[in-house]
Amino acid sequence: MQIGLRLCRNPTNLGKRWVAKKAATQPAPLLFLMESDYMPTIGRIGSLEVMVFRNDHPPPHFHVIGDEFSAKFAIADNALLSCKGRIRRRDIRAVEEWGSKHKTMLYTNWELARSGLPPVKIKD
Repeated sequence: MQIGLRLCRNPTNLGKRWVAKKAATQPAPLLFLMESDYMPTIGRIGSLEVMVFRNDHPPPHFHVIGDEFSAKFAIADNALLSCKGRIRRRDIRAVEEWGSKHKTMLYTNWELARSGLPPVKIKD
């Protein structure tokens, strides 16, 4: 019997945003996959999480997740590429400053993520 996996929102909300459920005819335990398995946190800017997707599309970029937004910034010039939700100007400035400071490590993590390898945490 083949068992497929499907992603859905975590009903237990134990700090994991997504879960993968085994889709089978008989009852099976849930297989929890943390969002970090797909998009590991590589750093923090205050309360904001900085992440990279594995096998993400070009141009090289990183994701920033806040309470009210999810944004994508280019590594080359720290330009805001896209945003879902409402992002404050001070958050944009903080991300741009942080991105300039850690540009080399961001490129390193981009290449690691594209290769399927675990990223290196960036600490201030």
